[in-house]
Amino acid sequence: MEIYFTNNFPNNKKIYIHATDTCYGFACRYDDQKSLQEIMRMKGRPAKKPFSLLFADLFMLKKFCVLKEEQINFIKKQTQPSSFILPKKNLLQDYFPTEKNICVRIENENFPVFLSRQLNCPVTSTSVNKSGEKPMYWPKDIISTFCEENITLINSGKIPKIPPSTIWNLTNKQYIKLR
Repeated sequence: MEIYFTNNFPNNKKIYIHATDTCYGFACRYDDQKSLQEIMRMKGRPAKKPFSLLFADLFMLKKFCVLKEEQINFIKKQTQPSSFILPKKNLLQDYFPTEKNICVRIENENFPVFLSRQLNCPVTSTSVNKSGEKPMYWPKDIISTFCEENITLINSGKIPKIPPSTIWNLTNKQYIKLR
């Protein structure tokens, strides 16, 4: 595992661990099947359960998801970390192909937003933890649990414990708060 303390990152690594708006998270390109499978293995996550995707901004989100003006306005009004269920466009047809909707995030300026912008595509957005266990907030715990050579840890030190994001289903006329 390589550990970096700046926003510079090596292009030869494909899986990143980084601070998010809520906890440390895993990130990789949305279309990197090998890295997606590796994250699932490390987390002990079922292969059929898709990861949320993080987008650099609303402009990128519009390219990959069906998004109406009222949904955009709702997303912009959220003040707490939030995720949104939206219908996928054809650009995401190979990302968990049995799913017609996908959970998406747009965060404040942090490493996964930077990574998404640099790669010009969405990246996975899933907490660093074993499936069913609590998210991780301290790099020492992360290193002892996920010490793998193919991961780059962007070390932001210990981050505050913030509750998981609120999840909103925006696929119907009436939006539903799922968590």
